[in-house]
Amino acid sequence: MGSIRWGVGLLSVALAFGAVIPAQAAGHPGQPSDPAGLDVLFVGAHPDDESGILSTLGQLHIDHRLRVGVVTVTRGEGGGNAVGTEEGPALGLVREAEERRALAEVGVVEVINLDKADFYYTVSAPLTDQVWGHDDTLDRLVRVVRRTRPKIVLTMDPAPSPGNHGNHQESARLAVEAYQAAADPAAFAEQISREGLRPWAVSRLFTDDMRGHAATGPNCVADFAPTEPTDLVWGVWAGARAPDGRSWAQVERSAQREYASQGWAGFPDVPTDPNAIGCDYLTQVASRVPYRTDHRGIDGVLDGTDGAGLVAEAGDYTVTPGSSTHVAVRVSAASAAARAKLSVPPEWQVSGGGELTPGDPSTAEFTVTVPRGATPGKVRLPVTVSSPGRAEETTTALLEVTAPVVAEQQPLPQVAQFREWARGVGHPELADLVPPVLTL
Repeated sequence: MGSIRWGVGLLSVALAFGAVIPAQAAGHPGQPSDPAGLDVLFVGAHPDDESGILSTLGQLHIDHRLRVGVVTVTRGEGGGNAVGTEEGPALGLVREAEERRALAEVGVVEVINLDKADFYYTVSAPLTDQVWGHDDTLDRLVRVVRRTRPKIVLTMDPAPSPGNHGNHQESARLAVEAYQAAADPAAFAEQISREGLRPWAVSRLFTDDMRGHAATGPNCVADFAPTEPTDLVWGVWAGARAPDGRSWAQVERSAQREYASQGWAGFPDVPTDPNAIGCDYLTQVASRVPYRTDHRGIDGVLDGTDGAGLVAEAGDYTVTPGSSTHVAVRVSAASAAARAKLSVPPEWQVSGGGELTPGDPSTAEFTVTVPRGATPGKVRLPVTVSSPGRAEETTTALLEVTAPVVAEQQPLPQVAQFREWARGVGHPELADLVPPVLTL
């Protein structure tokens, strides 16, 4: 198909509000009806990119009986080799074997390669996009998502943060685009018409990082402070005990030593004191299902993935003091008496009765008015859906208050390109992941 960059804002709104809201899930998430099905899919660029969250993958697979898989865009053939003379394709085979051994230590056996080139180290996502071939790589990743039908997708940092590999950035951006495209029957339609695949709406999408500060010990699941207070972050403690009695951090370290070609065989032991072990952090990028911001730990990550769909989104992400915007709440499988409630900060105004119109999805519309004295910054608006005889379901809508006139220094080209990408794929909130750097 032709180039698709998901640059039309209406498309992202349609994807959020339309038929992509998942219907009631069938079966237990640990028992997928499709024998090739997965519950959790990690998307990375190289055969060690999952190494930092192996303890989380192990807990998801072994403790929660979920099927976990890993997509690796390249085989790592362009990396270093600390254990031999192999290079190029031969090194790719070495690194693939290392990855499979490492993942096997946490019970994960599904490894899927997209077979794109690991050319050389670069901090450029646009160069990676060009070398890999954006549309072909996205086509392959969307096919994997439609075949494996995961409820949760995990990926890396999509931003040109200092030192962030361009391949890592690009793999994360592809994961964000695949989250949208896999649910859209018009995207890569030949997969549906010729291959018999069906659109698939992933429930939740996370990156495997957090910008901020955190504690260690079991309280790390709640004792952390994101730099951006509106970020939705869940911690998974690596000090929890694995079935063999070791901490999951110890299991992860043992697995990491399998990446010997990358010089990791000599990694030191992790602390034996559980209070010195921290969390893996997952930051939510998108969700099509209800979630609870007060649910901590791995249970919070799994919220909503086995239920009906719920999304809330502002018609205008950016608002100015004194202006108004619409917020739409859409629910799949809503009961006839279900009602939605939208909460706003003090001095803000909201109108709309919260009645959900009939249909699937059902819709409630609100109008939110921002006070003239509103402080610029991001704001999360809590949404609650209540139905007789059912537990309340919650989500949030995100918007950003900006001054009527904003002047800023021209960003670096890679930052400007990332911001353009973020807005183009319907995630303008990601645009400020890289803080501005001012010249002296």
